[in-house]
Amino acid sequence: SLGIPDDLGLLSSSSSSLQPASMNWIRRVAVVWLWLILSTKAQNVSDSQWTKALYVAGRQQMLSQRMSKEFVFIAYDMDAVTNKGRLLTTMNLFDLSLSNLVKGSTDEPQTIAPPSSSSVQKALAAVDELWSVLKLLLETTVDTVRIDKDTANKTVLEAVYSQNLQLLTRCEEAWQAYTIAAKAAQKQVGGTRMMVARRQSMLIEKMTKEATYVGLGFHKDDALEALKLTQQFFDDSHRALVRGEGSMADMPVLTDVCILAKMEYVSGRWIQMQ
Repeated sequence: SLGIPDDLGLLSSSSSSLQPASMNWIRRVAVVWLWLILSTKAQNVSDSQWTKALYVAGRQQMLSQRMSKEFVFIAYDMDAVTNKGRLLTTMNLFDLSLSNLVKGSTDEPQTIAPPSSSSVQKALAAVDELWSVLKLLLETTVDTVRIDKDTANKTVLEAVYSQNLQLLTRCEEAWQAYTIAAKAAQKQVGGTRMMVARRQSMLIEKMTKEATYVGLGFHKDDALEALKLTQQFFDDSHRALVRGEGSMADMPVLTDVCILAKMEYVSGRWIQMQ
């Protein structure tokens, strides 16, 4: 055995009879070369490029929740003009970020490398497929979702409600694929604390969206239950970040005085928000 994963099934026999030795040798060599190419490609991506890609991939989750919140604000005439501008800005950032993740960034030196893992490529393709549908829906209905001063288009809102959650799931899967690939490449890209802190921004946007649904009576029961769960998740994560306790046993206690002061500010605002 060469000790190389046979994910493509190239080393296994396709029938009960033995294959010729020459064919077995060719297939083994092909797998070795494929493994070496992917491994080298992943190693050639710098730690900073991995870190940037992980940050942007994580931010996509937050943006997915922000744009749906802004769209709902528009639908119910809540500072519609301002929120339309914000929605377009959020959508453009999501679109550009996804392009940079899929193709690599266009800056010099390049801060985001093209994905070096097939699992990351597949995860990003799934995001792109769903995003193309939601993007078109938002663009074509942003000016018409508000039927009159008392009525919003419920059919459009239902579609956004469903697709938004699907997009969040696909973005989470893409971020997880990046994390696994980075660890496989033995890259130093930050630990649990960075991941949890990044996720908090997404949870804030998600809570705001869910609270808006509750207030407007749109999927009220489901939104209220989701809001309770999101609040608890945020609270557990916040306590874990500050005290090294909560739902994550491997979180170290925070000792940096400057960061503690900032977290104290967050604690105060969180109490107000609750």
